[in-house]
Amino acid sequence: MAQKIDIVHRFECSAQKLYELMSDNDFDSQVMADLGIEKETLSATQNDEGPLYVTRVSDKNSVPDAFKSMIGDQLEYEETRQWHKATLGNDWKIKTAFMTDKVNVGGVTEIVDVGDGCERRVRGTVEIKIPLVGKKIESKILEALNENFEKNRVFMENYIKGM
Repeated sequence: MAQKIDIVHRFECSAQKLYELMSDNDFDSQVMADLGIEKETLSATQNDEGPLYVTRVSDKNSVPDAFKSMIGDQLEYEETRQWHKATLGNDWKIKTAFMTDKVNVGGVTEIVDVGDGCERRVRGTVEIKIPLVGKKIESKILEALNENFEKNRVFMENYIKGM
């Protein structure tokens, strides 16, 4: 059974402004660098929906010691992110470099106006179909996601304040 991703952060700007920042691949690269995550853009295209990015990500900080023998010293994955300018959000899907057929991670990000600011709502699932350790790995991935999104929030808040 998959674990749910449910992350909500509030920002002091309009949903449109946050969408413009977040859907900018160069800004996303700044955010990832601030998190200590290596990112390589494999493709960046524009379609009727909005920008479509495929990136390779290497995260050395999110692999618990207990799982390094199974997946290596860093978490590597390919992320496909389709932005939707009409609804101010994206669909995202992760394809891991390990046990691809046993790992399912993906979801949606919505950006909505709320009062005098906006909220970024990240929803999705983490499912690891490995007997005995799958749930434990899911929990660790979810914990790392929450930590990274919190750091991401702080970076973005500071950036928005400086605009």
